[in-house]
Amino acid sequence: MYVLITLTSAFQEKRIPRQELIRRVRQLVGDKLLVSLITSYQAKEVEGSSRAKQATPQVGGGNHVNHNETGDNMDDSVLHG
Repeated sequence: MYVLITLTSAFQEKRIPRQELIRRVRQLVGDKLLVSLITSYQAKEVEGSSRAKQATPQVGGGNHVNHNETGDNMDDSVLHG
């Protein structure tokens, strides 16, 4: 956990580039766990936003897929902060 916090801090302070952060996080936790965490986070985000949509209707929307620099199509939008 400490390593992840250190990496995140280094990225936020612009001491390491985003690609390095992604590479090192993927090495530490593995793609399978990372995908699981992202999926879980997005499900909770959708659940929260669906409640907000019931209160205030929104115009537009649509699905957006992020493609990262590694070319593996793994959604890394959660890492954008």
